[in-house]
Amino acid sequence: MSTRKRSTKKWPLVFTYRGRVPGKQFAARVVCSSRVLAEQLADGSLWLSGSEPGWFAAGGPSLKEANDNLKKLFHGILLDKAEECDDFAEFRRLMVAAFEDADRLVRKEWVDLWIENQDGKLDCTPMEQERLPRVVQEETSVWVEVIEALPTADEGTLETRRTQDVRYAVAA
Repeated sequence: MSTRKRSTKKWPLVFTYRGRVPGKQFAARVVCSSRVLAEQLADGSLWLSGSEPGWFAAGGPSLKEANDNLKKLFHGILLDKAEECDDFAEFRRLMVAAFEDADRLVRKEWVDLWIENQDGKLDCTPMEQERLPRVVQEETSVWVEVIEALPTADEGTLETRRTQDVRYAVAA
């Protein structure tokens, strides 16, 4: 039985990530955009579930905290995947395959909510209060770019910088 309480409201979000991911013998720069379904639970907290890819989810008492938890989890998964790979080419193949792994149920719900939103039937007031930027349909595609990164000027260290954000998908 699930410990999450029943959802009261849901919104289609776009999650973007840009970060440096060190591996055993390589470093990669990962830039991606994916679809995330936000659910407001009965207690007011939020749960963010990945649609494409469908292998990550996190929650928190507010959107900011849920997003922070999602960012940490996502980055941690990338670090784990990089650690499993012997070289950059293997990591790139793994990431491309991972982004093809969709949660079909969450994806269908995300698309249905996107359509409701375009038709003006979705109340986005809570997301607007969070000051999330709006995105247009072209920005809702799912993609990943993995580029081999060079070590920093300090030999032997690889910086792990990351900037991520969650944006809700609203028709322009």
